[in-house]
Amino acid sequence: IEHNCPFLINVYTTSVKWDPNWNVLCSICQLSPPQSAQHMEIRWFRNRYTQPIYLYKAGKDLYGETTSRYVERTELLKDAIGEGKVTLRIFNVSVDDDGQYHCFFRDGDFSEEDIIEVKVTDIQIFVHPPNTKGLIMECHSGGWFPQPQMDWRDSRGDILLPTSKSHSQDGDKLFNMKMTLLLRDAHSGNVACYLRNPLTGQEERTSIVLAGEILSVKK
Repeated sequence: IEHNCPFLINVYTTSVKWDPNWNVLCSICQLSPPQSAQHMEIRWFRNRYTQPIYLYKAGKDLYGETTSRYVERTELLKDAIGEGKVTLRIFNVSVDDDGQYHCFFRDGDFSEEDIIEVKVTDIQIFVHPPNTKGLIMECHSGGWFPQPQMDWRDSRGDILLPTSKSHSQDGDKLFNMKMTLLLRDAHSGNVACYLRNPLTGQEERTSIVLAGEILSVKK
């Protein structure tokens, strides 16, 4: 059976806070099968195709066509564009960035897109630079009541033992949670921070994708 589509798109995203002063959302688009996208049009938009939050075309970043709200807030990482993988970074993320994002590729007369559903939560992952002990990650979240269950899990959903867990309560008796994880060996795949309200079953998570010692991000 012949398939007339030269490529499909796999998309994943996350909200990761790398440092207290730098809140960044990363969306990763990957062509399948892998192939160069350097000559393609690559466009991210929200509600309207004609209002891109980022546009790459004919080998150039077209900043002048970016929607004003995203001017100087976006960056396209093209290190792996030869394999059809690009990453869009959005800086200074707020709750207004909640919603759907379209990742669009065009090659001549053929185009393909995928939709990302982004939920900006108050769960934040801090990644410390690797040291001789390994890679240390911290998960922070606030505004919970009652005290939530909090776990690290790998890509299979198995629980990873945390290095530490702690909590505090603010003036409104809401719980602020903190949990750390030390990875001593190279680790590939998702590592997710899960929080779950034991009474309502409400569950939130933020995850990060590890490829050996190289970090990328996912939601």
